[in-house]
Order: sequence, then structure tokens, then C-alpha cells
Amino acid sequence: MWLIDMDDALDRFVASLPDSVRHRLDFSDASLDVLEECLLSKYKDVSATRDLAESAFLDGAARYIGEVFRKRTGAKW
Repeated sequence: MWLIDMDDALDRFVASLPDSVRHRLDFSDASLDVLEECLLSKYKDVSATRDLAESAFLDGAARYIGEVFRKRTGAKW
């Protein structure tokens, strides 16, 4: 089910981001730096990521990172 939802989940994740971040996420290596900046700004420390309310956002970030790796290496899910 997680893989079946991949495209829609990525769309939801990207749509949830501010315009200043969203427009810079192009699945390039450099976009990972943009995502890192976003995550560091959203979460002041690791404990902030443990809140259950953050699970969908963090799942989206993990999916995005995985999709960048997949596209850059020619891998498949």
C-alpha cells in the first residue's frame, strides 16, 4: 500500500510545503539541500520529530529523499 500511494503521497507532501520550498524541489541532488533547510527550520531538535502529528510530513520527506535517490540511480521501488 505504501508504494501504491507513492505518487499521490509525494504530491500531497510537496503541496503542503511553502511556495519558497515547493518551487525548488525538482528531484535534483541540490533539492535535497532545500529539503534539509526546510526540515532544520521546522524541527528545532530531534525530539520535535517524534510527535505523532508529524508522521505524515516526515513520511513525505522520506518518500521525497527516496525518490531522488531512485531517479538519480535508475533504481526501482
